[in-house]
Amino acid sequence: MTQALEIRKISKKRKPHFIRKDSYKISRIGKRRKKEQKWRRPRGRHSKLRARERNYLKVPSIGYSSPREVRGSIEGKMPFVVYNVNDFNRKKENQIVVIGKVGMKKKIELVEFAFSKNIPLANIDAKKFMEKIKLDIESKKKEKESKKVDEKKKESKEIKEKAEASKTEEKK
Repeated sequence: MTQALEIRKISKKRKPHFIRKDSYKISRIGKRRKKEQKWRRPRGRHSKLRARERNYLKVPSIGYSSPREVRGSIEGKMPFVVYNVNDFNRKKENQIVVIGKVGMKKKIELVEFAFSKNIPLANIDAKKFMEKIKLDIESKKKEKESKKVDEKKKESKEIKEKAEASKTEEKK
């Protein structure tokens, strides 16, 4: 993997940011909306971009691809997707852990395990995640307690109202 890092450092040519033709004209796909900037192949008959004329935006081609050793790597390591705690045992030295698409309970379990074993995660900051989860759990507990208190108050009011209603009936 060290070769891959060296290759990346050696290659001085940077990839251009491939932007759709006339993206600056349309605000919903424009320059200030990075997530909306997706490449679309120019198909027009007179399109200068399709013809790859000079002084126009660059068009993606095979020559811009990264070296095979580096392709798909995160921080110089290949990603390893984990779905349960047992998957951590199969991780190799030159791999970085990525937590897969799992539910919240499983995700909490995986992050706690990784945090306890000091395993770095690529797609989650373990410390922030754990703090956020603790706050969420505390707030849910408080909500439950407040609901229980409200229900008890309602029950006591209903009992008092029934008692008052029965007293008024007895007086009549």
